[in-house]
Amino acid sequence: MINYGWSDVYSKTRGKLFIKFPLKFYTITPWIQDILELPMTLGGKDPVKLNTKNNFYIGLDNTFSIDKVMNIGLNFDFRIGSSLGTNPLTGITDDLELRLTPTILLNGEYDIGFKWGISQSFEMFYYPNISNGTLQFTDMEGTYLMAFELLHFAKSEKIKMSLYAEMYLWARLLNAGKNNENYYGNYHLMKSLDPAAGLTFDFYCFTPFLLFFYHAFGTAEEFKLTGSWVGIKSGLGYCKDWFTLAVTYYGTINSDPKADGEWQNHIETSITFSL
Repeated sequence: MINYGWSDVYSKTRGKLFIKFPLKFYTITPWIQDILELPMTLGGKDPVKLNTKNNFYIGLDNTFSIDKVMNIGLNFDFRIGSSLGTNPLTGITDDLELRLTPTILLNGEYDIGFKWGISQSFEMFYYPNISNGTLQFTDMEGTYLMAFELLHFAKSEKIKMSLYAEMYLWARLLNAGKNNENYYGNYHLMKSLDPAAGLTFDFYCFTPFLLFFYHAFGTAEEFKLTGSWVGIKSGLGYCKDWFTLAVTYYGTINSDPKADGEWQNHIETSITFSL
């Protein structure tokens, strides 16, 4: 995942309206969604820095089900994003962003306790304030996962333990603005790769997990690796009806033996209310 910066406090308010039309093996779901993001950075040159961003979505989900085999999804969403602060990607204040995203979803879950999933998206970005009539960025984003429930045959609904593995892949396929002075930090086509594996648990609404991961990124034009880290990701979640609490710890270190890297610690906490 690409991070444009760290926020000490982050608030996200999401509202979504959808309607499903289920058939025997096919479901179509039109939907609209609005997300208000309030990232707040504390400290630095400014005591408090707040960049407000609002994203409005229009989407259409298409799901085909093959009984006991797999589900196939072909989804589309169109996003209108408005930034009231300075967009870290373009360096422009009060920026407007348009994004079209087709997504292919494949997943399956079986009686032996094994499940898998693939999500492959292509994101096409357009900035009316600075664009010359062409797409500015085209990104590819994919998540691939598999899990095997170790206690599946115990038939326990309250206690579960699974072997879990995932791979996250991101690549910038098109960067029309790489020679534009308004773009900083994005002069090359880029890619990142994030495999992770470990154990996940679920017992009585608590969901602890422990994963070992590797993060690598580089320039896609030359297929050159420019940096990599290894680390652990662990955490504990609690979900009950409309309330979710999660605490996640990240520990990382530079995997380059020539680098004088130190172990870095990062903790995230989140509280979610669903109405």
